[in-house]
Amino acid sequence: MQSARDERIPGKLICAIVAVGSLAFFGILTETVMNVLFPQLMGVLHISAATIQWLTTGYAATMTGAQIDYAIMAVATVIVFVAMLHALRNRK
Repeated sequence: MQSARDERIPGKLICAIVAVGSLAFFGILTETVMNVLFPQLMGVLHISAATIQWLTTGYAATMTGAQIDYAIMAVATVIVFVAMLHALRNRK
């Protein structure tokens, strides 16, 4: 039996976790920035608050779709990596 000290988290797993976390962080940051910019966007584009809210909702929905695609790829990568690691350990 291996001790907890001998077991390490694989680097690819850490990278996948950081990638998914980064996508979530930047999604929240982008939406926050858009909300802060409402008054400026309304003045520059000469549109109402309702219109700018619909524009930012569409933008957020588009970005969410892109992030979901990236998250699915990251999760799939982690699953494949863990399966390969498991197969290598059981091969011995």
